[in-house]
This record gives sequence, structure tokens and C-alpha cells, in this order.
Amino acid sequence: DLDSLSETSRRALPPDRLHLIPEQESTDFEKCLTRIAAPYVLGLGFTGARVDHLLAGWNALVRHPARRCLILGPDDVAFAAPQTLRLDLAPGTRVSLFPMTPLGGTSRGLL
Repeated sequence: DLDSLSETSRRALPPDRLHLIPEQESTDFEKCLTRIAAPYVLGLGFTGARVDHLLAGWNALVRHPARRCLILGPDDVAFAAPQTLRLDLAPGTRVSLFPMTPLGGTSRGLL
């Protein structure tokens, strides 16, 4: 929605690259997920110091499960897992699962 874009940055961008969306009911990330046509989305800049922004990004992933998207941070990758997921990981690999909907699962070899 460009509400935090500085006037200097606005002038530096070609006008045909700016797509003003006036509604304020969704986040910039959610606006992107619901309006771009891409087979896959990489979300960068959503894992910073603002926990509310991080949670809003994760919430958008869950609210739009048909959009294939990875949120990339300096140390982590987050995505909304499909209904069935099998991870064959090497011993010592760090992985976290955070349920945002009712689910069930089984595991072997977790420490």
C-alpha cells in the first residue's frame, strides 16, 4: 500500500512500477500474495526485529495456503507445510514445526 515509502524513494521508482492499493485491512505482504501472478513467491525482509511483522507474515502464509511461498531470513526458512509432509533430515539438522491449525504427526529420531 506504499504507506511507509518515503517521497525520495517514490520519486526514484518508475511510476509504472508502483501499484497503489489504498485499503489498510491487510499487510503489504498479504497484498502481494493476493495480487501477483507467480508460480512461487520468496518473502524477504519479514523476519526482522518486529515480532508482530514476523507473525503477520506467517499468518498470511496460513490464510493463503494455495500460494507457494518461502519466507527467507538470515538463519531460517518458513513456509506453510502441505497437509502431508515427510522430512528425511540428516542427524543434527535443526527443524521446528509450529502448528497454526489442528494437526497430528509422528516422528522418529528427534532429540
